[in-house]
Amino acid sequence: EVLKRPVRGWMAEARELSAIEFPEEYLSERELAVAVGVSYRKVPDEPWGRFIVMIVSAAPPQRGA
Repeated sequence: EVLKRPVRGWMAEARELSAIEFPEEYLSERELAVAVGVSYRKVPDEPWGRFIVMIVSAAPPQRGA
């Protein structure tokens, strides 16, 4: 609402960051404004932790607006 343009989000959880496959819609954009957050958590009773990656992107501003 503040940006006056569409915003979308995406989240992934993986044991290794290199294993994350980003959606094609993020990879094919010519211009992309994003905010990225990365965290790590370990669930009780599991031997390994996981990375949590969240991306929030906003559509480019309308030209002439």
